[in-house]
Amino acid sequence: MLPIPAHLRMLILFPLLAISATSASAAAEPALPTLPDRPRIELHGTLDGQPFWARILPPDAQFGNHRVMQLVYTPPTPEALGGAHLVDCPFILLDEHARILAWNGRDGLSSVVPGAPAGYQVSREIVEGEGETAKIIAQGVKIPGAHAWDVHLAPLLTAISWSAAVPASVRVVDFFGPASAAPLSCSWQGDQVDIAGKHFIVVPDKAGAFQRLVDETGSTRVEVVETPAAATP
Repeated sequence: MLPIPAHLRMLILFPLLAISATSASAAAEPALPTLPDRPRIELHGTLDGQPFWARILPPDAQFGNHRVMQLVYTPPTPEALGGAHLVDCPFILLDEHARILAWNGRDGLSSVVPGAPAGYQVSREIVEGEGETAKIIAQGVKIPGAHAWDVHLAPLLTAISWSAAVPASVRVVDFFGPASAAPLSCSWQGDQVDIAGKHFIVVPDKAGAFQRLVDETGSTRVEVVETPAAATP
């Protein structure tokens, strides 16, 4: 076999190095979060200082084998949502990455359903006027793009999905806020968490499961009394 000239060897080597670097970069990208692989997940604690209770039911065939989360909590105020009102006990349909597929506001007008052909169609319950002349309307909002977490529930969904061993990143949107489609994300690596540009730290329990999410000042955003790992299947 004839020897390959040095300049030709370099021309062959550079593309191979580029392919190798690209593959290494792709392999290092964080994956989507994943719900714990258990028939039922149940936990309670505090979210923003207020008690919450959450139960994620087993995959349901009538919902495409996705999972319903029953949630009881203190929702964000209308002021924090640009005037939208939320009930405190929604049913939320999640995929295996805890991304929201639908939001049933039950007794309220605020809801989320799949959009066409993609994205979401959001209804925001707005109160117009005051006193006896006040009226409740449903304000429609379209949110394009991939499935996402809600920015206000991202701390709770982090508590459910977090793993110190597996870096993760997921799209986040403010479903019911005035800037619904603003590009945001939630990501973590080890105990370091970023939610919509704000930095947090996970404090695990003795078994290494999620226990608390604290901000840079040490204030607790989420505290779980019963961890997902300890919940009864």
